[in-house]
Amino acid sequence: MRVSTKITAAFALFFLLFAGVLAYQLSLIKSLVAINRDLTSINFQATKLSRSLIQLVGELWENTRKYNATKDDIYATLWSEASDKFDARLAELSALETDPREERAVALLAQTWSVVRGSPILRAGPPVAAAEGLSEQQRLRIKEADDAVLEARRRQFSALTQLAEAVVGETSQTIERRAELADFKSLEAGRIAGQVVLGALGLILAVSILTTRSIKVPLRRFTAGARAVAEGKFSYQLDETSGDEFAPPAAAFNSMAQRLGDLDRLKRDFLAHVSHELKTPIVSMQETNALLLDQLAGPLNAKQRRIVSLNLDGARRLSAMISNLLDLSRMEAGALEYEFIESDFVDLVELVVEELEGRVREKGLWLEADLSARPLVIHGDRDHLIQVIENLYENAVKFSAIASTLSLALSTVEAPPDHLPMRWRRRLDRCGFSRFALLAVSDSGPGVPDKHKEKIFEKFHQVEKSQKKGVKSGVGLGLAISREIVEAHHGAIWVTDNPSTGSTFYLLLPVDPRIPVVAEGPVEGAQWTSYEPLSSY
Repeated sequence: MRVSTKITAAFALFFLLFAGVLAYQLSLIKSLVAINRDLTSINFQATKLSRSLIQLVGELWENTRKYNATKDDIYATLWSEASDKFDARLAELSALETDPREERAVALLAQTWSVVRGSPILRAGPPVAAAEGLSEQQRLRIKEADDAVLEARRRQFSALTQLAEAVVGETSQTIERRAELADFKSLEAGRIAGQVVLGALGLILAVSILTTRSIKVPLRRFTAGARAVAEGKFSYQLDETSGDEFAPPAAAFNSMAQRLGDLDRLKRDFLAHVSHELKTPIVSMQETNALLLDQLAGPLNAKQRRIVSLNLDGARRLSAMISNLLDLSRMEAGALEYEFIESDFVDLVELVVEELEGRVREKGLWLEADLSARPLVIHGDRDHLIQVIENLYENAVKFSAIASTLSLALSTVEAPPDHLPMRWRRRLDRCGFSRFALLAVSDSGPGVPDKHKEKIFEKFHQVEKSQKKGVKSGVGLGLAISREIVEAHHGAIWVTDNPSTGSTFYLLLPVDPRIPVVAEGPVEGAQWTSYEPLSSY
């Protein structure tokens, strides 16, 4: 699925979810409004009317008692007015849209009231005490009849009062039920809202993780592919069958990597072919110049010897460049072969010092060599290790100022030095070696800027600003090939700054664990060599 489709679907799902929550909240608000309307406009009005009816029942009973005692028509009139009010209040109560329980109670109250309303207030005429022409016995019977009627009326009014109070009770219970319903709906709304919010957060988190993964994983692959191409691994391919927005860039990346790989193969083949074809004539040029210097073709004057010497030096540098190009071709093709044997590392360093003694003297340099007097046996390829030492020593000679000092120090250490870069330290930690041979080559040149200390070991990289006028630079392959050789020997190579000026290149190689090392570092028995400078041209 395309990433844009996932994002659109996620937003659509969010919209539907929150639209549903909003619709539910609106319906809940309408329900709460209806409950509040019932409580305010109906139930409270019903309660008010019911209590008014209870008050009117009390007035009717009071007027009935007074009329029974006095037979005064004023109380009959008051009774009639109270009855009319009772009718009006009862009609208002019956007209309200109340709960079915309230309606039944109101109907029973109305039925009872119709019976009370249809009965006469009491016996007409004067009171028993004021009646004339009646015997005592007759008066007694009339009084007993009046008392019986009054008691019946009392029971009727008591029933009316109870029914009105029942209406009040039903109304109160309805109010309580509706308040509880409102509380329940509020709690339910809060619970549902909380569940929806939690569900929405979980859904948002899940969709965010999936969307981020859909974007992050291809980007990580693109980053790994770009890093692989930057390292020269042009065979790296990305997945272009995903069907999302990253498929076209992946196809373009694969096409680019394939074309770069083809160009790289063409370059390697060209360099290998040209280097191989140039090697034979360059060797012939060197041999010819050497024969001329030996004066086999006749004597040479000083100026001629100088010209032939410069020609020989140029041929040697060109031969070294061609050898580096051939090594680079073999290195990139994985065909750089090694012959690991036991060698004395001290002898290898001394051999390089002797071979380059002439160049050191020509430039008027002082050489201080601090080498171990005892054998320091390592397990490695002799010729390739000599090539590494020559590269480090030649760089020191090349970039050192005239009449300055070079320093070589060889020692054994139990652990890598603290200034070893972390990349090399991790590699050595995985190997688990316990003793190392450490060669330090120091010069008094312009030094290496910090941002170039790692890059100078990459092929074709040069620090242009550090090259002084008159210094002949190469093509930037010596240190790259040296790093390849050192990695094959499970060692390390790096550069640091000198305290005063210049740089120190370090070569760290594991000592053969089968050969015991008697002397640790340049201690008693060390050999110190110092070469006095000769006058340069």
